[in-house]
Amino acid sequence: MSSVISRRQELAADQLGAAIAGASALASGLKKVHVMGPLCDAFMAEEILPAVRKGYPPSLAAGFQSFLAAPQIVAAQPKILESVLTKVSADVYDSHPRLNDRLQALGFPADNFHVGLPDLSHSPSAITILAHADALEKDLYGLSFTVPIEKLHPLAWGDAGEKIHRPRLEEYLHPVAGADRDAWGKRCDAWGID
Repeated sequence: MSSVISRRQELAADQLGAAIAGASALASGLKKVHVMGPLCDAFMAEEILPAVRKGYPPSLAAGFQSFLAAPQIVAAQPKILESVLTKVSADVYDSHPRLNDRLQALGFPADNFHVGLPDLSHSPSAITILAHADALEKDLYGLSFTVPIEKLHPLAWGDAGEKIHRPRLEEYLHPVAGADRDAWGKRCDAWGID
């Protein structure tokens, strides 16, 4: 019952947001949030957590911007939106209505749901409106991880491949090499791993 009430409250909040910012702006924002959520989860799991485990606290904001600019991530965004829009029914425990239901409640016809994501490549990042973003990021690290930030070593995103991902790949592939050293050597040579 509370999930039903929560979904109704979300639709009412959408109507208020549309009255303030406009239905098109809200629809665009809803699509972006539904796409960025899974991408943020992937970024945290595949980029940030491995970095922290290796003792590095890379910049969350700069890292996420770099992550979003990667060609495979850019290509994945319309696919993520498509998967969200093709969700057939809401789970009874969902606290939010399906994106389709929200867009329809804003007055968008079903054939307009698939209009793409806004191009934000020339828009300033939302983090630019925050004062002291670096301090907030440091606080977020402190709240999110058990390792004190003072014990982590700064890392530029350009160094992440060498410092984080290469060792992870080596750790992953090394057991495979135990049975066949020659095969391991060929793999390492092909991938440029010493």
